[in-house]
Amino acid sequence: MQASPYHALDEALSHLAEPPRQLWVALSGGLDSVCLLHAAQHWANAHAVPLAACHVHHGLQAVAEEWVVFCERLCSRWQIPLTVQRCQVVRKGGESLEAVARRHRYQALYQTAEDVLLLAQHQDDQMETLFMQLLRGAGPEGLQGMASEQAVGTLRQLRPWLALPRQTLETYAQQHQLPWVEDPSNQDTRFDRNFWRQQLLPQLAQRYPAYRQTLTRSQWVQQDAAACLAELAEQDRVTVAEGEGLSVAALLTLPAHRQRNLLRHQLCVRHQQRPPSWRWLEALREALQAVRPDALLQVSLPGAAGSVRVYRGVLYWVADFTPPCEAYDWVVQYGDTALPGWGGRVQVRATEQGGWPVAWLGQTLRIAPRQGGEVLKRHAKQPRQTLVKLWQAAGVPPWQRERTPLFHAEGHLVWVPGLGHDHTLQGAADMPGLEVVWRPD
Repeated sequence: MQASPYHALDEALSHLAEPPRQLWVALSGGLDSVCLLHAAQHWANAHAVPLAACHVHHGLQAVAEEWVVFCERLCSRWQIPLTVQRCQVVRKGGESLEAVARRHRYQALYQTAEDVLLLAQHQDDQMETLFMQLLRGAGPEGLQGMASEQAVGTLRQLRPWLALPRQTLETYAQQHQLPWVEDPSNQDTRFDRNFWRQQLLPQLAQRYPAYRQTLTRSQWVQQDAAACLAELAEQDRVTVAEGEGLSVAALLTLPAHRQRNLLRHQLCVRHQQRPPSWRWLEALREALQAVRPDALLQVSLPGAAGSVRVYRGVLYWVADFTPPCEAYDWVVQYGDTALPGWGGRVQVRATEQGGWPVAWLGQTLRIAPRQGGEVLKRHAKQPRQTLVKLWQAAGVPPWQRERTPLFHAEGHLVWVPGLGHDHTLQGAADMPGLEVVWRPD
């Protein structure tokens, strides 16, 4: 017997490793999310757990402001705190508008929600996802569908209704006389998901009434297959890992199918990228076979903000990064200081001996991006050396050099994180000093 929406929610929450301390509902204003907010409110009241809602305003439709007003009035009537996140949708590469809006929506939700985030996707959504992934040529990772439970940092994300068809939610809404808004774009079959929802799946249901249950079982099989492939990939990764990357020479000793499996795992699991196509993975394999051990290689991943790069025979995933254009001042002081635009922090601690002289406390250093031609004098009796030579000698990849803030004092370069500091910053070995460390995020 199929569970009711409330009991499906209760079962999902009861299976969490730790009881929820806070519930958040992603509220669009549509039927599904309104039903979820209603059920979540009853559950939260019964278990004395705080409940809040988050609405994401994409600004893509003229009626978007009306949805905000609807959600505000609904939450006010039900006495549920609401956060409205407004985001500007920016497309990258060949991404579809659907994909871009989804990415921005999840980013906004993750920035807002705490502890447990509830999403209202149901069984029909899962079926649409399955067929769309199948037509994209996805493997087990894509064909296993949306996860019912997922960790996103410290956030626990739940989709409690993946086993319920939308008709069950419609019945629930009618029983409780719930209001909701309709998205007019849901009728636009130019969008792939709407095409499946409005035209293909209804025909499939007429011919094969039990297709949802049958395909759900297939997804369970895909989940097992994906888990086995992930375990194999982790075993292979241990054998070919080199620092934060993969040894290309060791990778190429694996059979071709295990190379593709490991590369896919490295991108999707360890770096949270969308599954690449088989064709893209095969093109990457061919490029790795052709690259010289001392050559640089960069291969972009369509729709992703980053690329695969090879440096000195090691393969890395490198996220896109643009260093700040302007220099700014930083005062040497104890504690942690975030550097705007650089994606990291400077930590200053006291050390019993060595490090920077304590006299540098309170001094102002100029933080600037690399301009080219910088030199650093690390030892009093040695000549200045260019950063290029120092980085090459230290084996620092080219992209990491652009992400390294340079610290100047009175027009001279005095500290380069990862390389060292100017000889004038060298404190006495037997005297208290300052330990200064750059910590990238």
